[in-house]
Amino acid sequence: MRTVVLVVGALSSVAAVHAQVEARGEHFTVVGKGIDERTAKQALAAVEPVWPLVCEAFGVRRARPKEPLRVYLYRALADYVAADRERTGGRFAPNQAMSHWDSKTAHVAMQPPCADAWLERHGLPLQTQAMLAWEASHLARFELCRNFRSHPGWFYDGLAASVAERTLRERLPELGVAPFFEQKWRRVQRLLRNDELPAVSDLLGEGASDLDMRDRYAARIAFYRYAEEHAAKALRRVARAVRTTGGGSGYAAAVRKVAERQLGRLDR
Repeated sequence: MRTVVLVVGALSSVAAVHAQVEARGEHFTVVGKGIDERTAKQALAAVEPVWPLVCEAFGVRRARPKEPLRVYLYRALADYVAADRERTGGRFAPNQAMSHWDSKTAHVAMQPPCADAWLERHGLPLQTQAMLAWEASHLARFELCRNFRSHPGWFYDGLAASVAERTLRERLPELGVAPFFEQKWRRVQRLLRNDELPAVSDLLGEGASDLDMRDRYAARIAFYRYAEEHAAKALRRVARAVRTTGGGSGYAAAVRKVAERQLGRLDR
């Protein structure tokens, strides 16, 4: 991967960080606010593998984006909150990560917060790497699909989570149990025990909106990952419909019909 790094700002000490750093790759550019060059390169390594995986999910050739897609990483949570407020009015402040439709940019706060010494010793936290890949997946989807604003939630959340975990595990084969991903399965198990797990028809019809936000994510992601394992060809056919179905008022019903035909049997 060929990378060009542009640093803006003055380095005042060994531990100091720059006001802004850009790390440019083949598919993405990471714009770092309050991080150093090394951390920006780590963030770029987390997002670059995303593009081919999203292309694979939609069954399209791996053409490059017209220009590298921009992902912003914020060292300070306050900077992320300000960026989110400017673009969405603060809608995604609790998420600490979001992708903006109009500008087609992604924004991620470093999470969990960590001291400079920890960051220097251990590098970018795995949770941050996962969220960078997650949001980069959304950007790739925006680039590949004209109708991205209409995509069903179960599909885009499931795809983003799957791509994030795959990229992380492929780059870090020694990675064992990762709480960021494991906790979603635990949430789904709790929903099942409490008889609150949505049926597949509810997920495909966006009927899980009454769940807590993180429970809703967990249910969608668990279903998508299950479909990847047990109905991969059917899922690819659904992905093709998600991408190629024309927009408009009939989009949701048309895609749901395909999804129910291809994946509805998984409810059992």
